[in-house]
Amino acid sequence: MPKRENHPLTNREDSPHYFSSGSESTIERFECKYTVSQLIAWAEITEAKYNDPGRKNKGQEEKDIRKALSYKRYKEMLQELVKRSPTATEMTPKRVYEILNIKWNY
Repeated sequence: MPKRENHPLTNREDSPHYFSSGSESTIERFECKYTVSQLIAWAEITEAKYNDPGRKNKGQEEKDIRKALSYKRYKEMLQELVKRSPTATEMTPKRVYEILNIKWNY
């Protein structure tokens, strides 16, 4: 059985809202509902939001930097899935993880 890595977006300190509804995180639900290509676009837009100098919240700069890096890592991870399996773009990440035998700690 492959070692479970920590999922790039499941940081309870920076994003507690992803864990507010029961045992399954919002990210897990997104990865069952949206395609890899849709989530790449979402991650890219969200990364840009946290990197936008006009958006910076006073006292939140370090947290925004960490969040931007998390979304960048997630986007890069999804892009790596596409490199490994080009048909992954139109599948949900959950399905691609099953095919490639990838297990995450959420």
